[in-house]
Amino acid sequence: MLRLLTIAILSLTPAQINDDSFQQAVLRLSGASTLEELSESELERYQSLSDHPLDLNSASRSQLSSTGFFTPFQVASILDYIRSDGDICSVAELAAVPGIGLQLAKDLEYFFTFRPSGVLGAANKGSLYADARMRQSVKNGRWTSAFKASSSLDSRYGAALAIKDGALTSGSLSYSGRVLSRVVAGNFSARFGQGLLLWSGFSLSGFSGVSAFTRNASGLAPCSTFSPESSFCGAAASVELGHTSLSLAADFQGVQLVNMNHLWKNTTAGVSAVHSPEGYWISGDFRSSIGKVTFSGEGALDFASGGSAALLAGVWNIAYGKKAALLARAYSPSYSSPWAGAARSASKTSDEWGAAAGLQLPWLMVSLDAAWHPSKEEAQFKGIVNLQKSFGAFTPSLKLSSRYRPQAAKEALRNDIRFDLDAAWGRLQAHIRLNAVGCTGWGWLGYMEAGWKGEAALWVRATVFGIDSWADRIYVYERDVPGSFSVPAYYGRGYALSLYAGWKELKLRLSTTRYPGSDKSPSWEVKLMIGMKSQNLRPMLSPMAGE
Repeated sequence: MLRLLTIAILSLTPAQINDDSFQQAVLRLSGASTLEELSESELERYQSLSDHPLDLNSASRSQLSSTGFFTPFQVASILDYIRSDGDICSVAELAAVPGIGLQLAKDLEYFFTFRPSGVLGAANKGSLYADARMRQSVKNGRWTSAFKASSSLDSRYGAALAIKDGALTSGSLSYSGRVLSRVVAGNFSARFGQGLLLWSGFSLSGFSGVSAFTRNASGLAPCSTFSPESSFCGAAASVELGHTSLSLAADFQGVQLVNMNHLWKNTTAGVSAVHSPEGYWISGDFRSSIGKVTFSGEGALDFASGGSAALLAGVWNIAYGKKAALLARAYSPSYSSPWAGAARSASKTSDEWGAAAGLQLPWLMVSLDAAWHPSKEEAQFKGIVNLQKSFGAFTPSLKLSSRYRPQAAKEALRNDIRFDLDAAWGRLQAHIRLNAVGCTGWGWLGYMEAGWKGEAALWVRATVFGIDSWADRIYVYERDVPGSFSVPAYYGRGYALSLYAGWKELKLRLSTTRYPGSDKSPSWEVKLMIGMKSQNLRPMLSPMAGE
């Protein structure tokens, strides 16, 4: 009865497909509270997943895990549901799958399709997509260019490459199946456990939301990015035998890695080992659910330096939309993994003892974190309060963030106060922000943005700011062409204007920042992106049936 009620509620709820709702979905899935906290490579990943949605009903365990959206238990729950009850045919039915829920299902509609698997469960074979994007930009007289292309056959065979300023930054050939779940040649990401040893690419630091207290491992996955330092480059493969998976990889820099993971009914556990020219590392991780509480943790040893690290987290799912979390961590000063991305307050997963707590309600998020860095004898305390509630077409939000470093002679206390107001009337949308930051002094910024979102899109933004100290600088995410990431740091006194226009696969951005009455030179940028996309083509020669 509850499952039928859930499906009925979602079926009667119109989907709000627009840029702002997509951004909110990205924030909830990533654990970040603002887009400014994410990196270019991470937003690239979400945009790529959205451009090429995965077919949920024919996806393998490794394909579902590689998105990073699910826990091992949620992946198992989706596969069990499809085996026992048939295809998942809508977002509403996905919400009824045990362990998924309403909000997660709505967020996932940007990244999945629900095509029927065919007669007697035979997967659709022979579908082909291919796309390419070329970007040209000039900023203050300096020209840059970028090109990215990808294709997939039958959702199993993939190819991708990225070129920036005439140089190849990444490329990969990949295969996804059932038993041989993943094979990659070229650039790939490796994310296992809670990130204490292996978490290539971006990982969120700090505790902006309860989702940031734990990691959802994505394993091995092909990677196409303009930031090659965020991935490995070599060869990788994963094999699945029942509920046990084995992953092996090696890159051209002399790094070899192995991971073995096993899933029981309510517990998953794994072990990882890495060898590089600098030495050896090993880690063990687990995740276990007891009632409404999920525990996760990892411990690691760095044999090169003799260091060690460990973390333990617990998340309590109180009720729908309500969660509480605790996390404790101890990373010795001598522990150092170049690929780590575990929960932390600093830039590196090293030299830190800490504890954090978080509470998530439908309209409120609170997090507190205390960290101590033994080798530097430095401490940091940070608190975040985020309030957000919708009133019809209007959604106001208020974020308060405070950071205190008692040992600092200057810039010991930093306070950030931000008010946002989103409004939507059909395809017409508007956004207002007022932001103040106080550290050595007080800086302020405000902007208004209005736009029309449809087959053709047009957005205009006007920003004013007054920030006299670099310590009080304010970062702001700005709308940009796909594959680009604009988060300028505003400093000084002046104004900025930007225009974004799009029609199908043609995108244009114009922007300028000026400082009246100052000797600081104005800046300007013009960016154009042309894309080509083909979806669900039927090649003349289809691949052989079977895995």
